Amino acid sequence: MGNDGSTACASPACNAFNSSDPAADTVKIDGSALAMLEKENAAPNILRCKAAEDQKENRDTEAMRRAEEERLAQQEWQRYDLEQRRVQEQQRQRAEAERAEKAKEVEQEELMERRRQQVAATQREEAAGQEQDAREEEVRRQEAERIAQEQLAKQASDQKAVEEFLAANHFTDVNFKRRKMLKSCYPLHEAVSQKNIVMAELLVAAKADLQLKSSAGETPLQLAQRTNSLYSHAPLLKVLRPAPAPAKSKK
Repeated sequence: MGNDGSTACASPACNAFNSSDPAADTVKIDGSALAMLEKENAAPNILRCKAAEDQKENRDTEAMRRAEEERLAQQEWQRYDLEQRRVQEQQRQRAEAERAEKAKEVEQEELMERRRQQVAATQREEAAGQEQDAREEEVRRQEAERIAQEQLAKQASDQKAVEEFLAANHFTDVNFKRRKMLKSCYPLHEAVSQKNIVMAELLVAAKADLQLKSSAGETPLQLAQRTNSLYSHAPLLKVLRPAPAPAKSKK
């Protein structure tokens, strides 16, 4: 196409303002061209509106996506927090159970230790009691042995005193009848005549017969009663009296 120095408008809108007669004073408007012009002007607005709607839709979609991600993230965090709480609760329960078990073991050990101490204390007390009993038994044994030895010594001494008394007064035993100048008596009669209460007791202990009578027909007790003056033979009377017969038990 040739360039004649003028720019031709090929648009129908442009033609709408062109007069078929350039020299005419009036302007004629082509209605179809004007509608086309309005349509062409409205197209960018529609595109802009559609673009705005698309952008809004995209923003809404993005917001929904982000909200969903946040919701999922919140759910994941809640699950994680719940799991952590569950794990912590399990750990706390295990720790509590371990502390309770440890406390129970300590209490059991303390109880066993107290029982061991009680047993040991009881054993010590029993041992101490046995030692005390053994000491007391030894003391009793020694005392009994001492008494027995003293009794044996006394018996030997008494026996010797009786023998010496019998020999000095010409008796051969505690029931020997001595005759002298038509008179007769026994060791107990001689002890009464001598007022020898100690020898009378020794003779009685040596089984001297209390019923033997002298040539005067008297027992040692009767002789003591006859010769008793102002209770001079009172101790002898106690020694020479026969022991009372034991009372018969009533059935």
